[in-house]
Amino acid sequence: MRECPPKLIEPVKGYDRVMSQSRSGYIVLQRLEGDDWRVLGDVDRQPGLPARRSRAQAVRDVLRREPTRDEAFAVLPRSEWRLALDH
Repeated sequence: MRECPPKLIEPVKGYDRVMSQSRSGYIVLQRLEGDDWRVLGDVDRQPGLPARRSRAQAVRDVLRREPTRDEAFAVLPRSEWRLALDH
Protein backbone atom coordinates (compact mmCIF):
# COMPACT_ATOMS: atom_id res chain seq x y z
CA MET A 1 0.00 0.00 0.00
CA ARG A 2 1.40 3.36 -1.02
CA GLU A 3 1.53 5.98 1.70
CA CYS A 4 0.31 9.51 0.95
CA PRO A 5 2.80 12.34 1.50
CA PRO A 6 2.26 14.54 4.57
CA LYS A 7 -0.08 17.47 4.14
CA LEU A 8 1.27 20.96 4.94
CA ILE A 9 -1.02 23.35 6.75
CA GLU A 10 -0.94 27.02 5.80
CA PRO A 11 1.97 28.91 7.36
CA VAL A 12 1.33 30.98 10.47
CA LYS A 13 0.67 34.67 10.01
CA GLY A 14 3.84 36.63 9.42
CA TYR A 15 5.78 33.87 7.69
CA ASP A 16 7.69 35.35 4.77
CA ARG A 17 7.99 33.07 1.74
CA VAL A 18 10.62 35.34 0.18
CA MET A 19 14.02 34.46 1.60
CA SER A 20 17.47 35.86 1.02
CA GLN A 21 19.67 33.60 -1.08
CA SER A 22 22.79 34.36 0.98
CA ARG A 23 21.65 33.44 4.50
CA SER A 24 22.05 29.94 5.83
CA GLY A 25 19.29 28.87 8.14
CA TYR A 26 16.42 26.54 8.76
CA ILE A 27 12.71 26.16 8.09
CA VAL A 28 10.92 24.78 11.16
CA LEU A 29 7.76 22.70 10.85
CA GLN A 30 5.57 21.41 13.68
CA ARG A 31 3.75 18.11 13.50
CA LEU A 32 0.05 18.44 14.19
CA GLU A 33 -2.23 15.40 14.08
CA GLY A 34 -1.34 12.36 11.99
CA ASP A 35 0.66 13.39 8.93
CA ASP A 36 -0.29 17.07 9.09
CA TRP A 37 2.49 19.64 9.47
CA ARG A 38 2.50 23.43 9.92
CA VAL A 39 5.32 25.75 8.88
CA LEU A 40 6.26 27.78 11.96
CA GLY A 41 8.88 29.97 10.32
CA ASP A 42 12.46 30.32 9.27
CA VAL A 43 15.47 31.28 11.37
CA ASP A 44 19.12 32.00 10.70
CA ARG A 45 21.63 29.34 11.65
CA GLN A 46 23.55 30.04 14.86
CA PRO A 47 27.27 30.21 13.96
CA GLY A 48 29.62 27.95 15.89
CA LEU A 49 27.05 25.30 16.84
CA PRO A 50 27.25 21.72 15.55
CA ALA A 51 24.41 20.79 13.17
CA ARG A 52 22.27 18.88 15.70
CA ARG A 53 22.49 21.63 18.32
CA SER A 54 21.86 24.26 15.67
CA ARG A 55 18.64 22.54 14.59
CA ALA A 56 17.50 22.24 18.23
CA GLN A 57 18.26 25.94 18.71
CA ALA A 58 16.23 26.76 15.59
CA VAL A 59 13.16 25.16 17.18
CA ARG A 60 13.68 27.17 20.38
CA ASP A 61 14.21 30.37 18.37
CA VAL A 62 10.96 29.92 16.44
CA LEU A 63 8.93 28.95 19.51
CA ARG A 64 10.60 31.51 21.79
CA ARG A 65 10.47 28.83 24.50
CA GLU A 66 11.64 25.29 25.20
CA PRO A 67 9.65 22.63 23.32
CA THR A 68 7.67 20.15 25.40
CA ARG A 69 8.25 16.40 25.17
CA ASP A 70 4.91 15.80 23.40
CA GLU A 71 5.68 18.23 20.54
CA ALA A 72 7.33 17.03 17.31
CA PHE A 73 9.24 19.20 14.85
CA ALA A 74 11.07 18.90 11.55
CA VAL A 75 13.93 21.26 10.77
CA LEU A 76 14.99 21.62 7.14
CA PRO A 77 17.94 23.56 5.76
CA ARG A 78 16.64 26.68 4.05
CA SER A 79 18.44 25.67 0.84
CA GLU A 80 16.56 22.34 0.74
CA TRP A 81 13.28 24.16 1.25
CA ARG A 82 14.00 26.37 -1.76
CA LEU A 83 14.84 23.31 -3.87
CA ALA A 84 11.61 21.60 -2.81
CA LEU A 85 9.61 24.66 -3.91
CA ASP A 86 11.37 24.74 -7.31
CA HIS A 87 9.33 22.21 -9.28
